[in-house]
Amino acid sequence: MIALLQLCILALVSYYQIVAAVEVTINGRAQFDLAGSEFAEYVDQQIEQLRQFRYEGYIGCFIDKRSRHLRHHKGNFKDMNLEKCRALCTNFEYLGLQNSDQCFCGNKLNDNNYPGVPDTQCSKKCKGESTRMCGAGWRNSIYRVKP
Repeated sequence: MIALLQLCILALVSYYQIVAAVEVTINGRAQFDLAGSEFAEYVDQQIEQLRQFRYEGYIGCFIDKRSRHLRHHKGNFKDMNLEKCRALCTNFEYLGLQNSDQCFCGNKLNDNNYPGVPDTQCSKKCKGESTRMCGAGWRNSIYRVKP
């Protein structure tokens, strides 16, 4: 809770700059010029903190391979979203959203074979939830099934 309060205070100090930076990050639209790389790094850190707070249970973006990080493929859906995948994975520890419409489930995360990568590599929006990223090609946005 203290971290959230600190984040809110920081956001108030430079509210318009952070809002614009978030818009650049999420929508790819630039409305102003960032004031140097230090400020850009600061904004990236704040966005990551907001992302972790908003997406309860989010673990991160991970590489996938043909051998599959999460072994149980639950299908491709035109209306894929986090809650749908959670419902499909109720008997598992983890779920992975991939390529905007796929849901995978599993009980083990193997970081050595399927390393984490920056969240920017999980950049495809969910087909059924346009405000959330559902991985990308061979990239899983991984969550705990029970946050």
